[in-house]
Amino acid sequence: MLTADNWNAFRQAMMIAHESFNQQEVIWERMISNIDRFGEDSGLTTDSITLKGLVFYNYMRTWVISRPTKTGLADDESLVVILNKDYLSSLGYLNSNGYFQFNPGFDRFIINGIRYEPAGDTDADQAFSDPTLFYLILKREVRNTGDQVYG
Repeated sequence: MLTADNWNAFRQAMMIAHESFNQQEVIWERMISNIDRFGEDSGLTTDSITLKGLVFYNYMRTWVISRPTKTGLADDESLVVILNKDYLSSLGYLNSNGYFQFNPGFDRFIINGIRYEPAGDTDADQAFSDPTLFYLILKREVRNTGDQVYG
């Protein structure tokens, strides 16, 4: 039977394990809105924050992300980042509800020099009480330039 003590021991074991295998560097380009002293928008800037996580490249179809093309639907799903919630909490990146505090409309993530945009997110619960992991589903950011498409 799972007790609170067993759950706490499991959480501690997860933190120790994640310190060894959740080491892929993820650069979080966190959007910062600049409002000047007169209340006018002075533009958007980003703060680059380095996070460590476990990255699954083309692991499996985790989230449906598709776009129409002339020949059918293309699946742009390509990456899932798994972040330990205790790790995020220790950095101060969880909101009052215990959820990763990022802006899916403006924040971007860079992994191995490639920019990604959020395409979905969810808590992942291992057992017992509150979730221990956070899944961030990313898709490659595509920018159209003339007739070229760069990802």
